[in-house]
Amino acid sequence: MYPKATQIEIETVRILFRRFIRNRCSQKEIAQALVFLQSAEGREMYAELMDQEFMKREFDEEYFSNRHIKRQFAALERKIDKTARESYVNTGLN
Repeated sequence: MYPKATQIEIETVRILFRRFIRNRCSQKEIAQALVFLQSAEGREMYAELMDQEFMKREFDEEYFSNRHIKRQFAALERKIDKTARESYVNTGLN
């Protein structure tokens, strides 16, 4: 399925993505997840885990409401923006 990675590496990435999906990542982990999402294999794995995660959850109307989804996306955008700013500052290019 993922020929370039060992089974241990694959499971490590899965754990990272599960934390990412559940909004439980540190800034460093967010940056790592974003790197993995740049590869086709990473996007495939992320999509599989998203499907699994949502199949496990009960279909709570509040969870799938537009208000909740907008809050989740806003929180994710803030984390991505913060990580991007910190990465830029750390490059010394500013």
